[in-house]
Amino acid sequence: MRAVGNGKRTFPGRLATVPRRGRPRLVGAQCTAGYPYIKPAFDLGHEEVMEIQLEYLRKNNEPYVDHGIEVLYRFADIDPFDIRARYFGVKMDLGQFERFRRMFHTQQYRALVNHVDARPLSTLQLAETRVKKRFLVEGFRKGEKGVFEWTLTQKVGGLKDGYWYVESCICDEIEFEPTRGSA
Repeated sequence: MRAVGNGKRTFPGRLATVPRRGRPRLVGAQCTAGYPYIKPAFDLGHEEVMEIQLEYLRKNNEPYVDHGIEVLYRFADIDPFDIRARYFGVKMDLGQFERFRRMFHTQQYRALVNHVDARPLSTLQLAETRVKKRFLVEGFRKGEKGVFEWTLTQKVGGLKDGYWYVESCICDEIEFEPTRGSA
């Protein structure tokens, strides 16, 4: 394994190898001490999954930039080898986190990132293992609001039996009414 740097220093944002009793060990460039690793679990219901995702999107940049979007990616029901994922309502290749992350910084989805308030509008139980939820989200920019529809599915069978995942997050409507200063 090739070390990044000359052994005395490492470059920010990259992994470095540090020898430990003859074996290389990977050391992350960012510290997340005190923050739990959030991922799907058997004991989380669809309500808790939505609460977790909205809370981490609200404080997206804690403990590091786009951590909230990273938590969302862990709960996304995306096959990294399928180039036809419909998470955002259109066919896209979302196998890489960077492509997923970029979508949340577009005009359609930016209201979710660092939002001020998210109010549930409706919940529709489609089946025992499938739920649709709609939220009105008020962005941190003045006058920015959006309605988002989340589809959650529960896995049946296999290693992830009983885990809730997000199948899609679709922007129904977005409005932005900037306040104008008096001249």
